[in-house]
Amino acid sequence: MPHFLFNFLANVRELVESADPQAPIFLDNLIAYLRAAVPKLGSEENTVGQELTLAQAYLNLIQMHMPDHLAFSISANAEVRKQPCLPIALQSLG
Repeated sequence: MPHFLFNFLANVRELVESADPQAPIFLDNLIAYLRAAVPKLGSEENTVGQELTLAQAYLNLIQMHMPDHLAFSISANAEVRKQPCLPIALQSLG
């Protein structure tokens, strides 16, 4: 995660320095990702729903970084979202 985090913090710095109006949105997406990811770092218990929340926050960041190269949608019913899943398992599918 450190490499990922440092890259996105550098992107936030560039957006702030250039007074880009996307800076607050990018930062909000990074915060959402970290809120979803950090509590799960040492966990062996997770659900598909939690993983989808993490994947969506991550994809939002990537989409802002490369808006012309990524479009996505996430859909899963409530029963699927309750199923157990290894932490950060879905993110590696991308």
